Parts: sequence; C-alpha cells; structure tokens
Amino acid sequence: MKVMGFESKTFTFEDGKKVSGYYLYLSEKRSGVTGMSCERVFISDAKLEGYSPILDDEVEVYYNRFGKPQRLVKL
Repeated sequence: MKVMGFESKTFTFEDGKKVSGYYLYLSEKRSGVTGMSCERVFISDAKLEGYSPILDDEVEVYYNRFGKPQRLVKL
C-alpha cells in the first residue's frame, strides 16, 4: 500500500486516557477494481513503533483478528 496522505490525531477518552497516532490514507491496486483502491486507517503511535509517515512510502498494514490495525511495516 502507498501512503497518499496522513493526519496526526490525539483522542481523549472519558476516563482521561489519551491515545495519539495517525489517520493514514492508503492506496493500492486491487483485483476487480478499476483504478486504485483507497482506505483510511487509524494506527496509534505505540503501534507505529517509531515509524513517521512520509508521502509515497510503501507500507504493509497487519490487522488483528477483530479487523483493527495492529502493526505497520515500511517496505
């Protein structure tokens, strides 16, 4: 997947806990799709493991069994 855009976000929950991370706007070629397939995912700073998004980076997103982004690896 290619990073087409990103947006830094911080959420504060009712219990006061804060989570910081990024909305990543990603694109990829996908079978059955004319053009590019696009999606937006949120991944916390903790799960980015030090990665800072850069436009046009190629990345792989790994999801947990609940379909939530668990890890991101720069290719």
